[in-house]
Amino acid sequence: MDDNAFDELIEGIASELNVKLVAELGSKAVHAVRVAGYIYLEAVASSVPADLAKEMAADFWAKSMGIPFATGAPATTGDDDE
Repeated sequence: MDDNAFDELIEGIASELNVKLVAELGSKAVHAVRVAGYIYLEAVASSVPADLAKEMAADFWAKSMGIPFATGAPATTGDDDE
């Protein structure tokens, strides 16, 4: 097997793995958005203010998608001695 054929084989395998990864991430995103929507609807139905319910759903979405931050007000460092 020459180097070109080996490179093509590896390229094909990598491409196939990338397609599977994208499909898995897409499926995860669809499920996460459904749950986030459910969190929002249930929170509003339980008399949680809509803005807070939106933040709750967004926080869930961010955590599910591996986004390393939460929504809402910026975090404080606790160094404020007021």
